[in-house]
Amino acid sequence: MKVAVLANGEFPTAQIPTTILQEAEHIVCCDGAIEKLLSSSLYRHDMAITVIGDGDSITPALRARCKDFIQIPEQNTNDLAKATRHCIEQGWHDITYLGATGLREDHTLGNVGVLCEYAARYPQASLRMVSDYGTFTPVASTTQFESFHAQQVSLFTLGHNTKATSHGLRWDVDSRHFTNLWPGTLNASMGGSFTIHSQGGITLVYQTHDPK
Repeated sequence: MKVAVLANGEFPTAQIPTTILQEAEHIVCCDGAIEKLLSSSLYRHDMAITVIGDGDSITPALRARCKDFIQIPEQNTNDLAKATRHCIEQGWHDITYLGATGLREDHTLGNVGVLCEYAARYPQASLRMVSDYGTFTPVASTTQFESFHAQQVSLFTLGHNTKATSHGLRWDVDSRHFTNLWPGTLNASMGGSFTIHSQGGITLVYQTHDPK
């Protein structure tokens, strides 16, 4: 099942993320994100929607409109992590995060951390984060990516032992561990695809959307 997890960040407006939202077989909203969805032109009455979170950013009136609301009051994880765990427990392994970036930089960083942690924790799942501007995909082995010439690509090796090897980028890397967030950024694809091999941990791959 293709699931869209909608967080309470910058609501998607570009074609790629809005298409994902509209075509999702199930939508899991993180608490207050349901208000943005219900008030948007993308909302349809036939959407299968679950709202999940600690309930701190949803009004009683709004909660009453939610047919499927799951409250998890514990504060050790954020709502995106709670939504991810719920999806995995339901056997939903094809998960795209939307609305998980923007508005607050600390939330963006935290949500990217959730993406990578749960990708490592549940290797059977396919997780990605899509914004209006690009896509984050965590890689734990070898993955080929569809691309286009001059697409902007950035790599982030997470964990002390993670090494990345690339084929098809302007500046390919060979068993490279990046010691900070910036050294693997601002690369580019040379054609219709490229391959990333990650060894020892998660390599996070960012691709910008086609401006066309």
